[in-house]
Amino acid sequence: MASEIRVDKINSLSGVGTVTLSPTGVDIAGITTAATLKATTGIVTTLTATTGIVTTLTTNTTRATTGIVTTLTVTTGIVTSLSANEFGIGTDNPNTELEIQSATDPKIRLQSQESGNKRLELWVDGGESIGYIAADQSASSLAFRTDGSEKLRIDASGRLLLGLTSDSSTTSMTISGNSSNSATQAQLHMDYGSTSVSNNTSLGIIRFRATGDNRGADIRGLGDGTWSAGSSHPTRLAFYTNDASSASTPTERLRIDKDGKLSTGGESAPDVGAGGLCLQKGSDGNKAFTIKNTQIAHGVTTYDETDTYFSIGQSSSNKGGAEIRGYTDAAGADPAIRMRGIIASDSDQTYTPLVFIGAEANGTGVQNIAADRRIASFQNSDASRIVNVTGTGIVFGDTSPAASNALDDYEEGTFTMTMSASSSGTISMTTTIDSLRYTKIGNVVTVHGRVRVESVNNPAGGLTIGGLPFASITSSSNSQDGYQHFGVNTHGVNFHDSTVQLFGEMAPGATTAGLFQVFDNGNWGIMAADLIQGNANEYFGFSMFYHTAS
Repeated sequence: MASEIRVDKINSLSGVGTVTLSPTGVDIAGITTAATLKATTGIVTTLTATTGIVTTLTTNTTRATTGIVTTLTVTTGIVTSLSANEFGIGTDNPNTELEIQSATDPKIRLQSQESGNKRLELWVDGGESIGYIAADQSASSLAFRTDGSEKLRIDASGRLLLGLTSDSSTTSMTISGNSSNSATQAQLHMDYGSTSVSNNTSLGIIRFRATGDNRGADIRGLGDGTWSAGSSHPTRLAFYTNDASSASTPTERLRIDKDGKLSTGGESAPDVGAGGLCLQKGSDGNKAFTIKNTQIAHGVTTYDETDTYFSIGQSSSNKGGAEIRGYTDAAGADPAIRMRGIIASDSDQTYTPLVFIGAEANGTGVQNIAADRRIASFQNSDASRIVNVTGTGIVFGDTSPAASNALDDYEEGTFTMTMSASSSGTISMTTTIDSLRYTKIGNVVTVHGRVRVESVNNPAGGLTIGGLPFASITSSSNSQDGYQHFGVNTHGVNFHDSTVQLFGEMAPGATTAGLFQVFDNGNWGIMAADLIQGNANEYFGFSMFYHTAS
């Protein structure tokens, strides 16, 4: 009680060192003092002034008229120095209007005897309120108010509420949208503190840690190039975590650069376009990408976890390459991997939904795979080859991929057959019955169908057919292995009486064939063209095959 100064401004009462206040208060510069000031031992013992309202102060009473205290001297007590509107408690040299010093934690306490709110109000000249700090008695919270409305609150559970007065969530801080923003969205700004930003300048960090300096993870905003204030602000966002063996400096795991490129492992030069993803795994040869589904349980855990239905990893631990795996966990028509390409139109034969390309490195570029080397191979689980695609065509099984073993062509179509005399004259075919079908698989051509002779004009010499779709194979050196024979059936055709068989012979590298007769107990000879009568009833039927040059 001896250290208290009490002022009742409402009832114009005041007192020093007593609970019984005296009347006749006087308001001086916002501070109420009493015309009669009483003090007990230990508070004020001597007060003198050269100018102002106080002239003499003794132990029990004194009066003041006008003025301001310029000099206050006491020997013991609370007040030790007061000059030029400065009031000090516990100090002889106050540095501001009110200064409190104490050897142990100075405090200012506002307390009411009823359940109302307590607050500290801030005003400017003219009686305009700037804001206040209030203790909400009922909510046990501390509120901060500016411009006539509450802006910030610390509630009873220690949560920081910015822009709202209550929140049912379990968060430590909630930021509500500001009505001055057209979208009324919540915003949290972190300023670097300078407009001079260059590449790798750290603009701000959100750090996750335990009590003390036990760092766990960071989210960092960094300059991703030199800024030009107001026109160009290249920035990246980086995510850092500690692994199980680290407890101090987190390692970058993921970044989003100025172009929207995503990269992992601290990759600073991702070779992808804007919005692309680059996975940098360093020297880790484990899988780079997996997709899981809790409905899947394939059980093939030698390769992937049982609920992983798709994965991409290295096919070699130190040479690179990619291995793609897909899984199903039940029998059915659904494949483990299905690739589907969809094009807008197939109006041109060059439009292709799926294209597979194999190539060989050639400096900084690539070149074609050699004709006798595999481009792709379809293999069983034990790596036995079933079908191989080579630089020439298709090779089956473990057969050598040499060009000579490759099935390199398949084609179907029709062609118009001609018939001619080797010496003179003409033979005309019926135009509606002169087309035959062919199928070419590799270097083997199969031909079938029949044609009819419509008319003739004095044909002479040997009888020859032509218009075959591919040239026949050539002979090896000093060999006749390029000659090929095939059977011919006829209807209404006149032969020599001794003819027992008619066949065709293709010479090496030819698209024509001569028609030969085999005579009873004699040699074969080319059929004479003048045997053809041109009566529209002479048919020639073919079911033949021959080898082509390619």
